[in-house]
Amino acid sequence: MRFTTLTILIAILSLTACKKEVETKPPAEITNLVEYKDDATGLSIIYPEGWDMNSNVGKGMFAFSIPEAKSRFTRYDGFGDPVARLQLNTLKIDSTRSFDDIMDGKMIFDSSVYVGPSKIMLEDSIEAISYSYTFPLNDGEFKGIIIGATKDSVLATIFRFESFGNTYQKYQSEIDKMISSIKLAVNPSVSDTIYLKQELPLPSQNLVRKSGDGYTISIPDNFKAVKYKSAGTYARKYEGERRADSYVVVEVLKKSKKALKKIVELNAKQMKLTDVEQIKLNGQDAFMFEYDTRPGKNKRRIYFLKNGDIPFRIIADWSVEEESDYLPVFEKLVETFKMK
Repeated sequence: MRFTTLTILIAILSLTACKKEVETKPPAEITNLVEYKDDATGLSIIYPEGWDMNSNVGKGMFAFSIPEAKSRFTRYDGFGDPVARLQLNTLKIDSTRSFDDIMDGKMIFDSSVYVGPSKIMLEDSIEAISYSYTFPLNDGEFKGIIIGATKDSVLATIFRFESFGNTYQKYQSEIDKMISSIKLAVNPSVSDTIYLKQELPLPSQNLVRKSGDGYTISIPDNFKAVKYKSAGTYARKYEGERRADSYVVVEVLKKSKKALKKIVELNAKQMKLTDVEQIKLNGQDAFMFEYDTRPGKNKRRIYFLKNGDIPFRIIADWSVEEESDYLPVFEKLVETFKMK
């Protein structure tokens, strides 16, 4: 269903007449851009780290700056939180639906609000069609951009970015970077599809907060928490589907009056390790040592912290083969650890 100009104006006038003063959240910041990649189609983009992202293999992804306000996009409400939305998805071109049909179907508002089409280049050499659209709402300007292109005439790649409350200009430089980073989808061959179904996902860059016994920690949104046998009083293992040898364990050890340094020295002595490093972990005093569990194959880091009489031990194991994919995520994960 298209939102006509009259529909938009009626909504604005109606909401203006009965609008109450409601406290809204500030616009979400973009501090870093991280990569989303779909191995099934080659589709990829950089997107704002920390935004609420969901993806579907072979189909694409979407992300919201303020997750609890995403329903605003259902009716394009005239007033609310200044939420932004990023979408990157693929649609199949066939005898019943051309690329132009796909683009037309994505333009849900009255044609009077659109500016375009204009032509831009993606991946340096592939021509894409771009439209921008703007209209006023109670809390300021709503603005969006939609870009469509095809690399193989089989799959169309559609990019969309929209934001409420005069925030589009705030994100302009990051939007430009996202657009420049887009790698278009291509239809995988049958042999590629069979292979990719067997290829399980790497740890996600998007972290979600979990609570344990006396602590919180953020883990990749494609990891799960499972119970773990431990000499302590409580333990959780955080692991993904891809590798059984790459995971993080958090253990709550038995209460001890000993100083943290003494606890670490005893552990290091038992394991015959000498290279112990004193560090700060999320502002807390901590100790860490690293060693090979299988030389050339697997590595481990063990972190020790203490909250009153309760020591915590964090174990991070990863495969040397995929160290560049796992270790940065694990380092980021460990930095989110907080004791209650």
